[in-house]
Amino acid sequence: MFLPQNKKTQAHGFQKPVSKTGHACNAQGMTQTLTQGVTHARSPDVVSSRQQGASKTPSARRRGAKSAGPYLQRRGQIFYFRKRLPKPLAERVKRAFLCFSLQTHVVSEAMIRVGRVLAALKLAETQMNQLAEITTLTSAQANSVLMELLRSELADLLQRYDSGALFAETDACRIEEAQEALKAGARARDFSALTPRLRDAARVAGVDLPDYLPTSLALQGATLKRQLLDIETASLELEDPRHLARDVVARFSDKPVDRFVAPTIQLEDAITETYRLYPSKDMKGNIDAIAKLARYHFGNCPITSITKTRQEEFFIWMTRLPKVYGKKHGRNRFEKTGKLLDKNAEIAEADADDALIIAEIRAKDLSILEKRELLAERLTPRLSK
Repeated sequence: MFLPQNKKTQAHGFQKPVSKTGHACNAQGMTQTLTQGVTHARSPDVVSSRQQGASKTPSARRRGAKSAGPYLQRRGQIFYFRKRLPKPLAERVKRAFLCFSLQTHVVSEAMIRVGRVLAALKLAETQMNQLAEITTLTSAQANSVLMELLRSELADLLQRYDSGALFAETDACRIEEAQEALKAGARARDFSALTPRLRDAARVAGVDLPDYLPTSLALQGATLKRQLLDIETASLELEDPRHLARDVVARFSDKPVDRFVAPTIQLEDAITETYRLYPSKDMKGNIDAIAKLARYHFGNCPITSITKTRQEEFFIWMTRLPKVYGKKHGRNRFEKTGKLLDKNAEIAEADADDALIIAEIRAKDLSILEKRELLAERLTPRLSK
């Protein structure tokens, strides 16, 4: 009795004899135990064909879609770009995947276009992260906060000096303790004692501080507070704080000290006065358009804090607004509530849409002029246009 031949023995025209007990005989007549797996082994051709069939996903077997490389998919003879969008970008454009035709059947050309699209998507993601993470202040905003801190602290000091309340017996000890606490906090980078005053100053100045106070702003605030404590200490020796504070005030304003500490006109008061001076219907429409944006961007801050730099930033911000901003509120005769729109969110959404459009058009095999025409047709119209 013999077992079935495998391919190796068939190729050599040779078969080992098998004893009745199921053992194969070697050249010396000795027997070797055969494993049962040899008897039931499948043909390598059958195994490989089954493995190849199992490797295909059901969707690929149904549609015949073929992966041609990273972010590439072939449909028929044409290559398509397909990629899951980063979460911040997906939330803005309200879709999880970016998929479009690369309009080529050449692999090398498709790979080049994929590289261009990935570069544009990376830029869009970076812009979204910058909009989402408000962790730093501009120099103009920090300057406005420090100026308001100086104004409020100096006004309080002058009021106590003029009324004679500064010369209480406990003032010297209080100032010394405050100076030591300020030094210890600066060394340990602990500005918890100064943070409430900086936040109050930022609120009055119309500046939104991040939850985590920037270290650079806290250090500048600590330096300013130390200078004010030095002025207060010298005032106990009957020196005029107005004279002592001139150099500190000159860093922020060219006004005399008394005018610098005087209560300033708030933005809302200035808008009200503008309506009074220009009551005509035509002017009211123009004032309304600017006033709404100014209230949103600056808040009700002192007009002295709206420096030339902040005005330039405001006008640049205005040019980025979509022309249809504020019109997607969803209110109509059937829906009275609608949704509250945020102008910065509308800018971010328009930027994200434009980034996807730029990536798609950049990947097309078109001339520069044709790409510019497509961009002019599809990009979000802004107030600057």
